[in-house]
Amino acid sequence: MAPWGHSCEHTPHPTQRVGSMLACGGEVDGIRLLSDKTIEKALEEQIHAKDLVMMLPIRMGLGLGLINKTVTDAIDVDPGANLFFWGGYGGSACIMDRDERSCFAFTMNKMGDLLGLRFKRLYEAFLDGMKGKGE
Repeated sequence: MAPWGHSCEHTPHPTQRVGSMLACGGEVDGIRLLSDKTIEKALEEQIHAKDLVMMLPIRMGLGLGLINKTVTDAIDVDPGANLFFWGGYGGSACIMDRDERSCFAFTMNKMGDLLGLRFKRLYEAFLDGMKGKGE
């Protein structure tokens, strides 16, 4: 099973581990898996067009989504943030922040709407916790 969930089932843990490695410059738990140069290359824009499945405008690097208006409209993030993401059509998502060296991963056991209300509330709680508001 691929860590990004290219199968019928997965949990947030492997998704979060891969996302953390990418958000932290290619290293997780003191083990370097990718160079920062490789991650930078993966984050270079390759596509800026309408996604033919979701029917939404999207920017893509090499297998990773790059922040754009579609993303900033869906979740409350700064358009200039150093974020990138991966998502599944059923609503699974992994949002990585290189500046904060953080990763938020969400998967569900029942397919739902893309970036639905439950996801948004959990992500907002994650951001509040990162800002120290969750104390």
